[in-house]
Amino acid sequence: MKKFPVNPQDTQAAVISALEYVNACLKSCRLKRKDELKASLMAEESLLRLMDYADFSKVSAIFVKVTRIFGTVRIKLRVPGGKFNFAETLGVDTALADEGMPDTQEAIQNIIMRSFEDRLAYSHKNGLNTITAVAVKSSLEKVYITLAALFAAVIIGVLMKSFAPAELRESVNNIFLERFNTMYMNALKTAVTPLVFFSIITCLAQFGSFSELGRTGGLIISLFLVMTFLSSAIGAGVFMIFRPGAGINALANPAGAVVSASSFQQGDFITSIIPSNILAPFLSMNMIQVIFLAFALGGAMGAIGEAGKILRDFFEACNKMFMAFTRALIAMIPVAAFCAILSAVLTSDAGILSSLGGFCVATVAGLALVLCLDMAYVALAGRVSPFTFVRKYFPVMLFSLTSSTTGCIPINLEYCGKLGIPRKICSFSVPLGATVSLDGVAMYVSLASLTLAGIYGVHLDFAGIAGVIASSVILSVSAPGIPGTGLICVAVLTAQLGVPAEAIGIIMGVDVVLSILRTPVNIFSIMSTSLVASSRMGVLDIETFSSDA
Repeated sequence: MKKFPVNPQDTQAAVISALEYVNACLKSCRLKRKDELKASLMAEESLLRLMDYADFSKVSAIFVKVTRIFGTVRIKLRVPGGKFNFAETLGVDTALADEGMPDTQEAIQNIIMRSFEDRLAYSHKNGLNTITAVAVKSSLEKVYITLAALFAAVIIGVLMKSFAPAELRESVNNIFLERFNTMYMNALKTAVTPLVFFSIITCLAQFGSFSELGRTGGLIISLFLVMTFLSSAIGAGVFMIFRPGAGINALANPAGAVVSASSFQQGDFITSIIPSNILAPFLSMNMIQVIFLAFALGGAMGAIGEAGKILRDFFEACNKMFMAFTRALIAMIPVAAFCAILSAVLTSDAGILSSLGGFCVATVAGLALVLCLDMAYVALAGRVSPFTFVRKYFPVMLFSLTSSTTGCIPINLEYCGKLGIPRKICSFSVPLGATVSLDGVAMYVSLASLTLAGIYGVHLDFAGIAGVIASSVILSVSAPGIPGTGLICVAVLTAQLGVPAEAIGIIMGVDVVLSILRTPVNIFSIMSTSLVASSRMGVLDIETFSSDA
């Protein structure tokens, strides 16, 4: 930190020097003029507040540090003095109302400080008061940190596999990495179901009538299902083009069975939508049943008059609570990503990875085709520029590489405002889409199931492939948007095809990496449908969508 000696008899000179240094650093950061002025004012008022409680009897200096990390500029100001209640110093400005206004300057300072309250953090340690001010916060900061954690995990994993004993690698993975991953996934699963439930119910309360809800909800759900079906069909098409897994030797089906559409019994899916009790969907994480309950209870809430308003407030509070819980989990994503990737590197089998190269290429090609389909969908059905959409939404797609579809719900809701999508649309489509519009998963389930069936000698005719596509849609619609969902769906579908259960082990090694790539496709599809629905209904803010903000 830069040190500015203080003469206790004349502190103003040190304050001026410190502020001049801050302004010079801000200029070197090349901020926008508006941001530079705000940051300068924030630093000045923060330093003056610290000087009000300064004590230079032991340390006669002001300490200043300006940093720019991943595009975020922070100003750290440190002054010796006794601890004080920073929050109380931003109290109500009664001075302006006093006769003669003797403390008008202090009241104005309080107003300025409160306007920056969400950017200021106070701490006291070793007799020093510190205020850290965030001058400019980069929207890509978390992306950079997470990607840095990912690359660090790969490098450390490769070094450990090359030089560390096998016993040490196994101990680190079993004792630390897998346990942390399990705890993090358990916390994420805890948030998933109530987050979707309360988000949908809170959204239903915003619609003025059931007819308005029916138009909006019917359009969004129809768009979701159509795009999910097309994504699943892309998976089948990619399989027929690439024929992945042909070089992998496995236990072939001795009968060389041909599976047709009659092998798929999906009749129970419709009847299973309605749960037998209200708690079972939450305990089993049956997302289709959870969504049914949200719609049923949300509709009933509007029919009970005044009591419905009380429930709306309660559900809204619950929604905010689980949103805050999910944001706290999102803040831990760099650590979770580091542990998950390091564990995958330490336990991966290089031979399996190389033999499944064709499958990985086919999966990447399929996901790329789904993205192209969504872009064409935005251009043709939404009648807006898909390139503007990609440019503005790309930071979230990068961030989602180390998150999950459900974990991105709060970020997607925030970005909807930047894309011009009204709250009434996105608060319905985003949480709903996190379950019923996993297009990346639908493509992957279709492709992986057909690949494993081919490896084990299970041949499918045209009707059988159509059955795989339909089953992929149903499984992806009923699955929660959390990591590992795709592998579970593949296991369910391959069991219907008569493929041995151990077949999942063939793709398990590469699924960790491929699941990372599926998440951006999932959320891109959700947001593209939200964008198209807003455009079709005439409520999209074109000016906001086209702006560079």
